[in-house]
Amino acid sequence: MVGKYATLCACLCLHQVYANVENPELTILVSNWNPGKILKLSITASAARISGLVNSLRPVGIDYDPIEQKVYWTDVALKAILARDVNDNSNEIILSLNSNATPDGIAIDSIARKIFYTDTGNDVIVVLNMNGTGSEIVVDSGLNEPRGIVLHEENRKMYWTDWGLDAYIASANYDGTNISRIVTTGLGWPNGLTMDRRNGILYWCDSLTFRLESVRVDGTQRTVLLIEPGARYFGIFFHDGVIYFTDRNRRAVFNIPSTGGTTGTMTSTQITTPVGIHVFSNRKPSECPVGQYGDDCEQCGNCNEGSVCEKTTGKCLAGCVAGYKGSDCKQVQDKTSVAGITPKACPANTHGPDCAPCGMCAGVVPCNKVLGVCPAGCQNGWTGDKCDRACLPNTYGTSCQPCGQCAGGVHCDKSSGLCANGCQDGWSGSLCRTQCIPGTYGAGCLSLCSHCKTGSVCHQATGRCPTGCQQGWSGAKCDEECIPGTYGAGCLSLCFHCKTGSVCHQATGRCPAGCQQGWSGAKCDEECEPGTYGKNCASLCSHCMLGSVCNHVTGQCPDGCQSGWSGDRCDEDMQGSTKQEASNMSVLIVAASVIIVLLVIIAIVAVAVLVRRKRQPRQKTIDQYDTAGPPMLTGGYRVPSDQCPAYLGIMRPTHASSIQTDDAQADAYIPMSNTTRQPTEELEDHIYETPLF
Repeated sequence: MVGKYATLCACLCLHQVYANVENPELTILVSNWNPGKILKLSITASAARISGLVNSLRPVGIDYDPIEQKVYWTDVALKAILARDVNDNSNEIILSLNSNATPDGIAIDSIARKIFYTDTGNDVIVVLNMNGTGSEIVVDSGLNEPRGIVLHEENRKMYWTDWGLDAYIASANYDGTNISRIVTTGLGWPNGLTMDRRNGILYWCDSLTFRLESVRVDGTQRTVLLIEPGARYFGIFFHDGVIYFTDRNRRAVFNIPSTGGTTGTMTSTQITTPVGIHVFSNRKPSECPVGQYGDDCEQCGNCNEGSVCEKTTGKCLAGCVAGYKGSDCKQVQDKTSVAGITPKACPANTHGPDCAPCGMCAGVVPCNKVLGVCPAGCQNGWTGDKCDRACLPNTYGTSCQPCGQCAGGVHCDKSSGLCANGCQDGWSGSLCRTQCIPGTYGAGCLSLCSHCKTGSVCHQATGRCPTGCQQGWSGAKCDEECIPGTYGAGCLSLCFHCKTGSVCHQATGRCPAGCQQGWSGAKCDEECEPGTYGKNCASLCSHCMLGSVCNHVTGQCPDGCQSGWSGDRCDEDMQGSTKQEASNMSVLIVAASVIIVLLVIIAIVAVAVLVRRKRQPRQKTIDQYDTAGPPMLTGGYRVPSDQCPAYLGIMRPTHASSIQTDDAQADAYIPMSNTTRQPTEELEDHIYETPLF
């Protein structure tokens, strides 16, 4: 119920403000930058006056609450939002901001009792209650230089301009959701923004393109209403079919029909640097069609061609057509007829009933005696049908074309448009009107952009990279290569564990010469997995104490070795070493034994051979054994012939004179050692009683 009551109250209050108006009055509030003050222009059907409402240090945006009849404005020097009651002339500070703030545009929802403002310093859009409480940031992204702001109270939508590097006009809900960019091209410095809420049309003025334009809120039907080269538009406001706007160069407030046409001008010595503007009336918005005004929709007077009367007072803001006068242009001038003006005899180079001087007509052709039009056009530096309006500064030629981007702030030549000191950085051409092509910048566009982030180019004047640098480069112009040991975006990353004596790649961070011991990966930023170590992590840890792993670089076991293992890396098997030694000793013993046995065998064989040789008698010739057969022993035993030598000293004859060979004689052989006869086998055993082995 609170919200509904507030809305109902606001509607009743607004109705009370607009009821029973006997003296219709149009009020134009203007914030003047320097000297800082809020000006009030009051226009009635019979008069117009200007007065200073309140002083302020550097006022910019301005709005008005018809319910409490208070003026609200932003001040960039005071960094505050302020208010003034127009009835009791009391001032108040609604909100003081931080040191970074630059409060710029302001818009009031009198029904919801909310204030919205743009902050160029903090790049935010903020909403708060009209008493200064409940401040809340509703937009804090995508903003560069937010400025103009306007509300559609019924739809609870806000619209704003941003004159940053990529200027745009956007909309969002009151809570900052559903952000949508409506205009993104053909903008320079869109300062002011206003709205025809009934028809859903946005209007803005641009001080870089010198244009006043309109577009529907859905982004369609974009229209150029006015182009004035050299103008420095700032504030703009729509009221009852008329667009009011300020121009700091010409130090005036201008107006033009919302559909385009002839402009009207309001000037004063108090208007020196007009910026913000707000227009309101003490009469409710008119329902009259174009060309009518007032509650009864009276017909406008004879306003100048291409202009309309103001719907509150009926005043012709752009003046009257020739032959009529008065604020409503309904009074006929002297010496006029229904057919038109009857001029009197006027001197050369004058025109009209009052013999007004001709403008700055080109050549020697004078202006039209009745209308004052210059048939041959205007001299350089002058414009208008009558050539009575001086071209704005920094323009040239008969059509007051804007000068190019001349260097040093020097204006171009009024006739030729040439820049005496050359072009500003970022511009080229004889008239300095050609912008540097993407990828170039500086004086004459002779410098090439450095290593801006892929897909972006540097600023045409400064060479700075607005979106940052490519990997491996840093600096405002991205022309500083990463110092060794750093890499990546802005050179903010440090190389990892590249092989000693080498550094990583400035862009990727990869280590071209490989990694230090204990590290792996393309950037050498991956520590060896537990249980591995060394070059490329290719070595396995040995027998570290259970529950611990070796050092990923050296392979050493920090907590010692498992039982039976030793060494820094626990890779020496203590048991295996003892067994090996024992095995080696066994081999040596066996080898020594074999050698000894072989030596013994060799010795025995040698001895046996010597003994055998000593026992063999010397050989006799065959003549010694010329008997027909082997000798026979007594008892019938035959002595082998090969044993005869052994018996040479054993057997001897009993008679030296003869040898008997019969059996009787055989008994005469008497053995030396034994007279008993033995078998041949026993005799042989006796012969070999000493073993060979």
